[in-house]
Amino acid sequence: MDDEDAFADKEKVIYACSIHGDERAGAESGTRFIERLLEGEEPETEALLDDVVLIFLYPNPDGWNARLPQYAHEDQDPSDRLSAKRGNARVQDTNRQYPTAGWIDPAYFPAEPNGTNLVDDDPGIDDDVSEAYRENVPDALAIVEYFRNYENLAYVADLHEMGYRENYALGLHVNTEYDLQQTHDIYELNRELKPRLHEQLGDLLEEREDVFRRHAEEEFDDPEDVPLPTEIPFDYGTITDTLGYQTTGILVSWMGHPEEYGGLGMQTLAYEIAGIAPRWPELMDLTVRTYSEVIRSLAAHALRDVEATVQTGGRSTAYVTTDTLTRSSDDLVFAESKASHTGETMTVGPEPTTMTVAIEENTRSVTFQIVERTDTEVVATLRDPDGTVRATYDSQEDEPDAARICVTEPTSGEWTVEVVNPQEEPPKEGEVAVVIDTVTSEPIEDGIASLDPRDILGYEQREYEVTPFSFLEAYSEFLDEEVSTL
Repeated sequence: MDDEDAFADKEKVIYACSIHGDERAGAESGTRFIERLLEGEEPETEALLDDVVLIFLYPNPDGWNARLPQYAHEDQDPSDRLSAKRGNARVQDTNRQYPTAGWIDPAYFPAEPNGTNLVDDDPGIDDDVSEAYRENVPDALAIVEYFRNYENLAYVADLHEMGYRENYALGLHVNTEYDLQQTHDIYELNRELKPRLHEQLGDLLEEREDVFRRHAEEEFDDPEDVPLPTEIPFDYGTITDTLGYQTTGILVSWMGHPEEYGGLGMQTLAYEIAGIAPRWPELMDLTVRTYSEVIRSLAAHALRDVEATVQTGGRSTAYVTTDTLTRSSDDLVFAESKASHTGETMTVGPEPTTMTVAIEENTRSVTFQIVERTDTEVVATLRDPDGTVRATYDSQEDEPDAARICVTEPTSGEWTVEVVNPQEEPPKEGEVAVVIDTVTSEPIEDGIASLDPRDILGYEQREYEVTPFSFLEAYSEFLDEEVSTL
């Protein structure tokens, strides 16, 4: 460790432990694995440390500490069970604040530290990064800046926690830019991991089915409708295939972006594990076993050579190239646009409380975010000017992301947000903040208007040129025969 050159030359593997504070599985498992490694109880992984560096990142300690009594809200009933928070003190979700390619909700703060002009002018976070980013996402800014100083960053695994489903654990292929070799490499890791986890967990999941059932009865209103995670120990696929959604702005997606687009160029994975409670030792044991095997497997995999080829079987495919499908940043036409950020605190009780929001013409998008200020249940209903229900959020049943409701091209007029506490016994009042972020732009008579990220996010648009044929060109290097273009 004293030899800086040797350290720089080693392959680096990062384990992101519990970026969501209310998903404790990663932090618990990562810490216990470190303890075992230091006590000499992981000899196979220890033998790898001459060639690989294991980095355990705890990106959101605030979210877990929120459950401690000294951080309770002043109006919070002390008899309530304190809970960890998904985000930190400033943002609801710490895993949506990274500078990934694609559409970004203007309510987020993409933590790009290279300055608003995307040029790294000075060491550290550039002075032209706005104060709003420093206040809201100092953790993300620090993480991005810190890891850009490392060499040979190879793999990163984001260790998450999910609700109950028939799969106990999932390996997720993260949305970022990969070639065929990188994609095959990630799937090869999960293909090897799957039988090991099935061997380790198969019998234990069956044996502890009763514990899962008792835990479900405590945690869920309708436990009979909840699938117990005892059928399939582990499976893998893309986020869309396995969880049914995609997102931008997540930590490991940014880490996987090419360096020329501001990322780290790493191989990235995310893992989900069935929801656990630290006070249930039988379930915590399963969690630690699972993520310990993920940690071991990825450490060993970082030193393997995996080759990907495409077998054509002697068949050929011809395609004709054309420049008419090429698109570039020079083609963008920006509309004059602006963003606004407002909010209002509402009382949540057994009787509905409502607020109205005036949406003006030329609004391109509006995001409503329900932020629970006190530990109480809340059901929120969003209605458009016609009184039509556009979305609902139930804190007892919905995933935390459902507390953010984004409407594109909203109808102008008075929108209504109604909140109520469905808890009947005992009746209880609390507070929520409704945070509203809107983006408006002037119409453009000719052409298609794009929103200028300088107006909305404070950053320049990166230059790019893309064509669907770039996939075929990159693909050709993995073919077992030569490719010709017409």
